[in-house]
Amino acid sequence: MESIMEKKYKALALDLDGTLMDSNKELSDVNKKAVWEAIDVGTAVILASGRPMFGVLPVARMLELEKRGGYVLAYNGGNILDCKTGKLVYERYVPKQCIEDICIAARECDVAPLTYYKDKVISERADDEYVIKEAFCNSASIMQVDNIPEFRLSCFKSSCCRRTQKASSCKRKAEE
Repeated sequence: MESIMEKKYKALALDLDGTLMDSNKELSDVNKKAVWEAIDVGTAVILASGRPMFGVLPVARMLELEKRGGYVLAYNGGNILDCKTGKLVYERYVPKQCIEDICIAARECDVAPLTYYKDKVISERADDEYVIKEAFCNSASIMQVDNIPEFRLSCFKSSCCRRTQKASSCKRKAEE
């Protein structure tokens, strides 16, 4: 069967939540077929998300990207995976020496820092609304710890609402 779609784009980057997936984390057949058509005409499909890799891979499997080809951009670009080969083509994390300063800045802003470990969301405040939403989006459980910098980390994610001198200094270190 010939595709009705012509190759118009070299790459198609798709956000997951509220774009490719609906609010119930469902992938419609219409969206699935559209992604497959894009792949069939040679467009590179990239699932782009702030989610951790374990939160994006189920969507990649639904789209059969391991067979059809495509990429997962997880952690807001911190990891990029070639689904066909299963190899990470890019990997970058927050430097460990910055994690404590980031957590301090987050706490000062009343923001719950969080990270991931295996298939869990790790936070100092398991009852935080954002932490609960993050766990839901990733079909993950929440593990509460007393102090994230003291917890063994695989990666780190945090949101801060304002800059502090320590966070700015840490950002400069990370960019070096």
